[in-house]
Amino acid sequence: MRIIIILECVAISAGSQPFKRCGGGVLGSFHGVIMHILIALALVSLCAACSAPGQLATASRHPEVTISQTTPDKVKSALVSKMIDKGYRITKDSPYELAFDHPMDNILATVLLGSKYDSEPNARVSYSIAQSGEDVRVVTDLAAITNPGSAFERRTDLNGSAEAAKVQAFLDGLRTELKSSQTPKRKSSE
Repeated sequence: MRIIIILECVAISAGSQPFKRCGGGVLGSFHGVIMHILIALALVSLCAACSAPGQLATASRHPEVTISQTTPDKVKSALVSKMIDKGYRITKDSPYELAFDHPMDNILATVLLGSKYDSEPNARVSYSIAQSGEDVRVVTDLAAITNPGSAFERRTDLNGSAEAAKVQAFLDGLRTELKSSQTPKRKSSE
């Protein structure tokens, strides 16, 4: 509603009726340019208003969790199992990092991030895994990858997106699951 009012005010101040093209000449072309600029600015501010909340309140500003009294191998095994269940495939496995890719199913992301080479970008979730004493810290990196697996790969950071909060909840659930598997089960007395 505000956008229409602003555009009408600009059109009236330019001496023409709202949303009608001015006749030829300098004023007409100037008015058209102003209208296009205002529409573009309105769309940009609308998109900015609807954007994600920003970075997480963690040490790395990425989704992360520290799991006490476990090993990196146990954490990696749990991550592999859960990510495969979600339809991801392993793209990198090293002692300190696990990366998973999955084709993005968001039409808007496909339109914005696709390329002529590969029209379907991948969502990439990378986990950095570090042992600190008896604890294991897992830090996640989220990205959209255009032209995945090629020499022309292009990365778009998604760590400030709404998906980061979902990944944080996923990591919190993983920590809870791994902690509950550590608690010794009591033998029932007969």
